[in-house]
Amino acid sequence: MINYNNMKTIFTLSTAAFALLWGFLSSGNIILIDTYINSLIPALHSDILSLLFISITSIFNTSIFLLWFLPILAYLAYKKRWYYALFLFFGVAGGQAIKIITKGLTDKARPENPFNLPIHESSFPSGHATTSVFLFLAFLYLLMPVVPSRYRLTFQVFCLSGMVLVPLSRLYTQVHYTSDVLAGVLLGAASFAFTVLVFNYIKTTKYAKYIDNA
Repeated sequence: MINYNNMKTIFTLSTAAFALLWGFLSSGNIILIDTYINSLIPALHSDILSLLFISITSIFNTSIFLLWFLPILAYLAYKKRWYYALFLFFGVAGGQAIKIITKGLTDKARPENPFNLPIHESSFPSGHATTSVFLFLAFLYLLMPVVPSRYRLTFQVFCLSGMVLVPLSRLYTQVHYTSDVLAGVLLGAASFAFTVLVFNYIKTTKYAKYIDNA
């Protein structure tokens, strides 16, 4: 059973830390740290790791992401699992809305991109990190109760690995700086906690009947 007080704490701390990172962008120190860490990454590049991380990061590129995320929503809607469908939709959409607004306001330059991966927006925060952290937390929250006990450890490892590897892929491929990825992780965690709190509140209102069939 999830502790909603913990969700309030996660939302508050994640939001505060995200706001602090945003505020630090005006400081030359964070840019120096970002640049220094980015300069160390090429030493880690190898053919195997490059194939691994480029493959991982591509799963959350917008066009590919929509190819697997929209069918999931459609299937959940078809099965009338409205709580799951609406939770995932509004959680992803909310996080992406904040990401787009923040990118437009900060307009932070990207690092050099040695793999020539497609980039379309400013650097802060990482949208891949935001979406992946929200989704894998949501999968744990929504699906853990229905996963057979013998598969739960495997499922937990899969979700936790996703929360680590997708953000790391943005650093490895050098399409983001460290502060961008950290901000994305924080935004994804805040989006998840906020969505849990909102949907828990809805369950106490007259609109609960629309999501009761989860």
